[in-house]
Amino acid sequence: MVEDEPLVREVAVRSLRRQGYKLLVAANGSDALQIAKTYSDGEIAVMVTDLVMPLMGGRELANQITAAHPNIKIIFTSGYSDDETIQQEMSSNDVTFLKKPFAPAELARIVRTTLDK
Repeated sequence: MVEDEPLVREVAVRSLRRQGYKLLVAANGSDALQIAKTYSDGEIAVMVTDLVMPLMGGRELANQITAAHPNIKIIFTSGYSDDETIQQEMSSNDVTFLKKPFAPAELARIVRTTLDK
């Protein structure tokens, strides 16, 4: 779970842990890359990341993570779904997108659906 907003991150992590998921948590893309380097491909099944973050956006993070972890599935989140760049990201066939604000149950459903693909 990569989310720069502490409250959103806390609620999402709590919700997914209640569903039985084991999570790695980062507040930004740089931290997420450092964490991911300590795992082999296949050990991280899915990454939920905000698209718009300081230092490194979610798309750049996803590109770097998938280079080392080609089997990882990516879920993007954003509260800026009206932005043209975000619209382009959402229209890509390989993208799973969850608009903020989202309910914890919706996040859990999207994670489960993505893992089942």
